[in-house]
Order: sequence, then C-alpha cells, then structure tokens
Amino acid sequence: MAKMIEKIEENGNAETVSPEAVMEEMAGHMEDISAVLDLVAAANRSGMISFLKSLVENYRGITDVVVEEATSQSNMRFIRNLLSIYTVLSRVDPERLRPFMENAARSVEDADRLKAEGPLGLLKIGSQLKDPDVSAGIRILLSMAKGFTEGRKNK
Repeated sequence: MAKMIEKIEENGNAETVSPEAVMEEMAGHMEDISAVLDLVAAANRSGMISFLKSLVENYRGITDVVVEEATSQSNMRFIRNLLSIYTVLSRVDPERLRPFMENAARSVEDADRLKAEGPLGLLKIGSQLKDPDVSAGIRILLSMAKGFTEGRKNK
C-alpha cells in the first residue's frame, strides 16, 4: 500500500516569472484559452461542474454506498452471472452467433403468426426434427440444459 504523504517540499529551483512574460505567453495562445473557457462555460451550463463538485465534496459517502451496493449478495451474483455470459459470448465466433440472433429476432416477430397455426403435435415436432438445422439446434439446447446439472452429479 502506498505511504501517505506527510510533508510537501518546495522545489528551490523555481524561477520567478514576470507578469509581463506571462501575459505575453498567454497572448500567443488566445484561441486555445478561449476554447478552454468555452468548454468550462458549457460544462457549467450543463450542470457538469456542480455535479463534479458534489462528487468531490462527498466522495467518502459516495464510495461507501458504491462499495456497499457492489458487495451486496444480489449484486455480486449479478456480476458473476454477467462475467459468465461474457465468457460464453467471448468464446463464440460472431459470424456463427449473428445468424442465430437474427433468426431468434425473426422468430419473436413471427410468434403471433405461429400461434395462429395451432398447437404442435408429436407428428409435427417429429417432422420438424428431420430438418438438419432444427435437429442441430435441439442438440445444442439439450447440451446446454445438460450443462446446468452436470456439475451437481458429484454433490
């Protein structure tokens, strides 16, 4: 852990600059200074300055709340689940995932039309399973379902 600063020593080699030299240097950068002042004015109008000031003035209370929320059981579970989803998505090739997601979106859009076709019977399901794409999709879903209970066999 870093050691706390106890004493600040001044640099004895600091040069004294005349006000005229400072003004001359600033005159050469008037466009830049104007841009910075415009930025500060925009941040003030938007409320960003007062927001940042409040954050700085109340940082201890804010960090206490953030730490308390981040370490709550439900948020820790959410973060772990989010990391698990990230792990899955980072392993899947985007070119393989894109058609799946596009098809899923189309299926959601077609849900009302599919409801109108009536319930699925065993014969309809059996005929759909003969389609290699459907069969492969069912195998993936069954493999994923198996993954939910696979680790529990030893417990």
